Amino acid sequence: MSIEFRKVSKEYESGFRAVDNLDITFEDKKLTTLIGPSGCGKTTTLKMINRLIEPTSGEILIDGVSQKDIDPIVLRRQIGYVIQEIGLFPHMSVFDNIAVVPRLLKWDESRIKEHIYELLDLVNLEPEEFAEKYPAQLSGGQRQRVGVARGLASDPKIVLMDEPFGAIDPINREKLQDGFLEIQSKIEKTIVFVTHDIREAIKLGDKIAILDEGKLVQYADTMEVINEPANEFVEDLLGADRALKGLELLRVKDNYITDITKIVYGQNGITVGEAVKTLKDTERKYSFIVDSKGKLKGYVLLKSLLKKPEDTKLGGELIRKIETIQPHSTLMEAMSLMMSSGLSSLPVIDDRNTLLGILRFRDLTKIVSSYSSVAEE
Repeated sequence: MSIEFRKVSKEYESGFRAVDNLDITFEDKKLTTLIGPSGCGKTTTLKMINRLIEPTSGEILIDGVSQKDIDPIVLRRQIGYVIQEIGLFPHMSVFDNIAVVPRLLKWDESRIKEHIYELLDLVNLEPEEFAEKYPAQLSGGQRQRVGVARGLASDPKIVLMDEPFGAIDPINREKLQDGFLEIQSKIEKTIVFVTHDIREAIKLGDKIAILDEGKLVQYADTMEVINEPANEFVEDLLGADRALKGLELLRVKDNYITDITKIVYGQNGITVGEAVKTLKDTERKYSFIVDSKGKLKGYVLLKSLLKKPEDTKLGGELIRKIETIQPHSTLMEAMSLMMSSGLSSLPVIDDRNTLLGILRFRDLTKIVSSYSSVAEE
């Protein structure tokens, strides 16, 4: 379902024009991020979509139908809305908070229960554990997930999100962003997402709309914005490290290699001598250790093994722990982890800790160099 703004303006009695002659189409099943400095009109633009704010002039079309021809209450019940403050009712359980709009739409209770349990699964909250909890019993990240589930409760075609992860700490924000990208890949809604964080805008957006003083400065696919900023304002917004920010668009799953040395640590274990032979045969200085099911246990260094008798059973301090990364993570997250941990490569694992391959730092630097070349042209 598309949303089209035709020369839309919003001017207040004071004379302040929050939105100025805006022409933009938010495309069907795409996630568009709205970004710009404070007071640029991004939240006003968002709220005009569901008529929480009425435009002064111009026209807004929802899938080709004039917004003015749709009753505001009916319109809002058909559009999901997720905000930073979440706004959960403290006296209602998680289940009842999510069920508010479906009940207003007079859905059957059995349908509501089935749908809410599906939504809780979707946002990675175990239904049996969380459905009957109250907001005060949840962490900030969990409350925000409930807010996302509630925004999707009526199965809307359009979802509006106003800085939904802005109040969450950086670590949980990354997790929520990753989770939300997975959700969007499954539900394919038309999403308009307001943020003040350029990294978040790049990471989440299929397209980015950049506003300044109520005017649209640039609206394009995210990669195009990075590679071809419209003017100096956009360049400043992207920052001097915009080549690095391109890593927010790329996923580990498309860039890791599977040709790796690994030693299987079965039920009977393995000796140091056997591990050394494997490393020497493959001309490697280290190897990952996996169990019989392919789950990562850690890694071993050849130089450490050579200090031990060959008949020593491999285990204990010889098998070292290591940081890992998952396929859905961004290359920016991978690079940050490598630099903070001093690693030149990261093992890539799935949700079950199965070793899939490795991501190498030297491959990331090549990608950054290619972005830098484009930026300088």
